[in-house]
Amino acid sequence: MTEADDIAKLLAAGSLDAEIEALVGPCCPVGIDARPMPSEETISPRMLRRARKMKAISAMKREALADVMPTLPEPGYSYHIVSNGAFDYWSWIPVMAGYMGHVAEFYGSTWTLNRLNAAELLGLIDAGTVATASVITGLYFRRREPAVYSLLHTGMAERGMRCVGIENHAKVALLGNAETDTWIVVEGSANWTANPRIEQNVVSNDRELFEFHRGWMEEAIGRTCAGRAAPLF
Repeated sequence: MTEADDIAKLLAAGSLDAEIEALVGPCCPVGIDARPMPSEETISPRMLRRARKMKAISAMKREALADVMPTLPEPGYSYHIVSNGAFDYWSWIPVMAGYMGHVAEFYGSTWTLNRLNAAELLGLIDAGTVATASVITGLYFRRREPAVYSLLHTGMAERGMRCVGIENHAKVALLGNAETDTWIVVEGSANWTANPRIEQNVVSNDRELFEFHRGWMEEAIGRTCAGRAAPLF
């Protein structure tokens, strides 16, 4: 089969996946450099092939993570994990959300992230798996990857969620559900990108720790949306 045949087969498979569709809309209007995205993006067949390949790789990474931790941590317990690149930090979010079934509130903090993971978060919201979400990114990501930042920022705003870019380098994810008394905290060294390196994570089911991180995240988001500059301390 030639490359042209391969491209034609991919194009005949259907429309682009939701995670690579362009999204537009406002979020925090004050203190945010929200750059508008085009209403449509031209995706070449080669880019389409890569997106689908990345989706398959993402699924394999989740399987690898599920082998390491097949269930949620018990309340009050923490697990310390060192990975060898078999899965990424982001892999924890869909895997833990799948174990929980429903995430009433999600908070995430990262320095940078890639398009596929940004789109997957929006997909989790659309599917009802995540009810509310708030995300803090770094200024580097907002300036270096404006198209991906706009995908996340405007996509979150369209769904009534919050996203801000500030002087941030913390990597924390919170997945909470008060009805089931589940308070998952994922702390780690990596960003929400592909990381074929040794990375560490601490995964806890601890309400006090959850509230600790939620506190500073709410303050950071509140200050930014009110037009006051971070840092906090």
